[in-house]
Amino acid sequence: GQGWEMEGRAQLFVSLNGVDHTNFCSDASTGTLCSGNGDCPTVGCLHFQYSTPMSPDKIRAIVLGVTIGLTVTIAYILIQRQRYLKKNAKYVADTGGEWEKPSLREAMLWQAERQVRKYGQQHYPLWKTGSAELGQLGVGMGLYFEYLKYMLRYFGVMSAMAVPSMALCNAGIAFKTFNVDFSIRWSLGNIGLGWPGSERLEVFCLDSQCEQGFTLNSRQASFILACADCLIMLVFIFATWRLKIFQERAIIAIDEDTITASDYSILVEGIPSDAKDADEIRAFFSRYGEVADVAIGLNNGRLISMFQKRGKLEIKVEEQVARLKLYKLQALQQQLKKMKKQQHKLDNKIAALRNKTDSKAVVAYVTFNEESGQEECLESYNFNLFTQLMGRHKGKVRTFRGRYHLRVSQAPEPSNVLWENLQHRGLETFFRASIANLITSLLLFVSFTIVISVKAVQESLQVDGGALVCNTGPDPEAYDVQEQIVWAKYSQSTSARGTALYQTYLECYCGPDFGKKLEKERDFCNDYVTNQQTLSALAIGSVGVVLAINQLLQLVLKILAGTLEKPHTISAWEKGIASRIFVAQWINTGLLITIVNADWNYHLPILKGTVVGSAFTGTFKDFEEGWYQTVGTALVRQSATAALSPNIAVLAQWPLMFVKQWVFKNRELTQRKLNTLFEGAEYLLSKRYGALLNILFVILTYSSSLPLLYIFGVLFFSSAYWCDKIAILRAMKQPAHYDEKLAVFCTLMMSVGIFIHLAFGVWFFAYVDGDVLNTVQWLLDLVFQSRFFTKRLVKQPAFIVFMTLLAFIVFEILGRTVGPTLIKQLVAAIRGTTEEVKEGNPSFFEAQENQEIAGLDSYNIRKNPRYRDAFQSEIQTEAAESDDDSDDDDDFD
Repeated sequence: GQGWEMEGRAQLFVSLNGVDHTNFCSDASTGTLCSGNGDCPTVGCLHFQYSTPMSPDKIRAIVLGVTIGLTVTIAYILIQRQRYLKKNAKYVADTGGEWEKPSLREAMLWQAERQVRKYGQQHYPLWKTGSAELGQLGVGMGLYFEYLKYMLRYFGVMSAMAVPSMALCNAGIAFKTFNVDFSIRWSLGNIGLGWPGSERLEVFCLDSQCEQGFTLNSRQASFILACADCLIMLVFIFATWRLKIFQERAIIAIDEDTITASDYSILVEGIPSDAKDADEIRAFFSRYGEVADVAIGLNNGRLISMFQKRGKLEIKVEEQVARLKLYKLQALQQQLKKMKKQQHKLDNKIAALRNKTDSKAVVAYVTFNEESGQEECLESYNFNLFTQLMGRHKGKVRTFRGRYHLRVSQAPEPSNVLWENLQHRGLETFFRASIANLITSLLLFVSFTIVISVKAVQESLQVDGGALVCNTGPDPEAYDVQEQIVWAKYSQSTSARGTALYQTYLECYCGPDFGKKLEKERDFCNDYVTNQQTLSALAIGSVGVVLAINQLLQLVLKILAGTLEKPHTISAWEKGIASRIFVAQWINTGLLITIVNADWNYHLPILKGTVVGSAFTGTFKDFEEGWYQTVGTALVRQSATAALSPNIAVLAQWPLMFVKQWVFKNRELTQRKLNTLFEGAEYLLSKRYGALLNILFVILTYSSSLPLLYIFGVLFFSSAYWCDKIAILRAMKQPAHYDEKLAVFCTLMMSVGIFIHLAFGVWFFAYVDGDVLNTVQWLLDLVFQSRFFTKRLVKQPAFIVFMTLLAFIVFEILGRTVGPTLIKQLVAAIRGTTEEVKEGNPSFFEAQENQEIAGLDSYNIRKNPRYRDAFQSEIQTEAAESDDDSDDDDDFD
């Protein structure tokens, strides 16, 4: 019944048990009712504030006023816009008329052209498409997917072989009384050293006392684990050997199934600097067969780079023009004038550079009409340094112009050539690579500093070794245990060490693994709860820091490889990126955490008292039980992240592409920008090989002691195969045609990984308990003066792994010297000689006419999509317009 827009206070009276409490109050001292003054008692009613709404007439008046105001404002804006359009109509006409919305259909056609499609339009089926179909994107792409499938099979076998090792480690008792990560219970550290009852490992029991079952002592267990590790590595060595043979056959098979311009072409190096006449080179090589095309690379890398810069600026100008046509704002008009002025200056620089610079020939790409012409030419120039020194090559080939000895090799794919880098050769490339390596080392040093800082924070919160310190700490049942824990804070040499020991003793007293006093002594354990939350955040944050550093390294190393090293092909560029990304991430992910937690002052006493020694003040002198709980847990966590996160990031490009297209398809102002939106992201094989080698080496480095890591290999290779295939077939733009360099490099690095695995395995198994081989110890004492290494090698488990390492080194030496030749001769003697099967490609002109050539069919730079934007429009200077077309061809074709 109240009026509009009123506020007040209401009381709700409550009757309790039929008694009106209005005239009574509560006596707090006696809890009885007493006579009141008629006000609402505290326990007898509820109070609340109320307010009534605005009247309907007032609401209608406000809405009407706002509507009229908005209508007048919009009308004024429209009138002013029409006046502005009339004023700027002439300038809009000068820029090409009114803005036209980009065609979505044309963007879809561009997408079909630039992405991987079957017969130009259809998507390849995800399930049925295999390495053979993906090999049509280049030998390198086919080998990559074959490598993933191959490694998946063998890591599956190795994971199955590691299951008994994990079961045997789980029977250990080193971490039996502590709530540690399950992966640490399945590690070599769980076998234990010097622990009560470590002589009896209950592997399989049929009763509670394990009187009936299978038990081992620690020495027997370590011997079995060492033998199992060596057997797993023998399988991996066999896989590496088979993979090399498989890759050689796959390269031939993919090359036979795919026709490319490289099948007909050669790369000619060592030509004189003035050999810029294509007809002269055509005539010289015509004796091997009809020459279909000749393209000459010049030392005009700076000019090409300026054209690329101009192409990017042209895209910005085009977008600014479209924006001006659409919005017709005077500010946009001024910005466009500045951009065109900048473009005009760049055009003048290009014209001046072309007139000033006398370009010199560097290399030539010669394409024969018949594949036999290429093969005959390569055979004629197939000689090594020894034949050159002996002069035996002079009768095989003719010298160019009678005095220039040319170097001829099979040409890379046209889309694989980086024309702007062809002039950088010889010692210049060596110095550039050295500078890139130096910068990479500086980045790793920065990463090391960050990891050291994170470790310092962790050390201030907990003593390394965690709950293992509880065995020597205060007894949780002692009457003065709390006083002992608090005293630990002040009993150490430094306050940071005291705080860390205090927090660790608190964990022993309050935690669920030892004292279990959290519920009873919650006030005393409050610091423990806070500290555990901080440690958990640091554990997650440390993984995030490693991932962030790895991503930053990828970005910086990609820039270094492209702008500093100046490789001649995209494959070489990708190989440089892959190798540096792999080394940087492996050190950052796998080695750095071990290095910073090791006590190097113990191993290298010379470091004591130095700045380096103060930085390497880790806790662990060896691979002891505490190392597994601190470092091993972090390694397993980082390996799990490294096994899945790179592949998920690649797969995310698929839904991200649809989201970007849905959000921006109506916001792009030019057809070129809309086409770029629909063509997809760039696929870099180097990043994939870098991530692959990183997880592979982390697994090989520590799987002797952490056999669970083999399962992460299965996760990585299986997810990488499907994530990459889905991304390439559905989301990415068609990659460049890579050659086999990256795949061969990755296979060669597998041998290095085996060596590192066995070397670390010797050190891991030398710490566990094992029988001492006295005869071996006597022999080693005769050879080595120091017993630091000999006392470890004489243990039976370590000696078995060490002998496997020596056998592998001998196998590698033979395999890289006389082994392949002897095997080929032996196979030829058994099977007899067989004629080499030729590919049998049609002629170049016939394949070109029938569109049978995969990828680019010409080495003309103007036909290369990588340089399409750079040469799409002519420069706007009189000097440039006076240049004839033949000069342009000489500069870039």
